[in-house]
Amino acid sequence: MSEREGKKKLDLVLPNEGIVFNNMETEKPILCKPKILPLKSVALQRQLDLAKQATQKQEPTVIE
Repeated sequence: MSEREGKKKLDLVLPNEGIVFNNMETEKPILCKPKILPLKSVALQRQLDLAKQATQKQEPTVIE
């Protein structure tokens, strides 16, 4: 194969009849609903609750 044969240009062919697909509409971004994320994870909240309960048990009660 010569160098000239490798550089042949392809001609654009548009049908005269039938359906022509246009991808211009699919180039627009498709946005989804925003997801609400918790500020603290469930595991972190559970750990904080356990730590709070442990400190409450350790506090001595003062009787007057």
